[in-house]
Amino acid sequence: MKNQNCAYCMEGELVAAFEIKICELESSKVYLFKEQSYMGRVIVAHKKHVSEIVEKRAIPMGDINNIACAMHEIFNPDKVNYGAYGDTVHHHLHVVSKYKDGYEWGWCIRYESWC
Repeated sequence: MKNQNCAYCMEGELVAAFEIKICELESSKVYLFKEQSYMGRVIVAHKKHVSEIVEKRAIPMGDINNIACAMHEIFNPDKVNYGAYGDTVHHHLHVVSKYKDGYEWGWCIRYESWC
């Protein structure tokens, strides 16, 4: 079921302003961020409007694994991080490639110091 107020359900101007849809997997859609301070950063959004990632096993780990493997092969990051923030925009997961010599590696914003 689509939510008319959801950017990922409607795939409208808001998504197009920040991301490029690069593929569809079995249960999810993958969007590349236009702003690439984290080279290869993507959003993985469930095809259905779900409130929680765990709801109906929203995004299968197989999809996430395939995306992470592709990121390692294409971008060769030192680490891939995962973040699910659903306060206002639901059913998506951030998959972010990180580099030791790159933006915010080892930096704790919260404490404004190196970890």
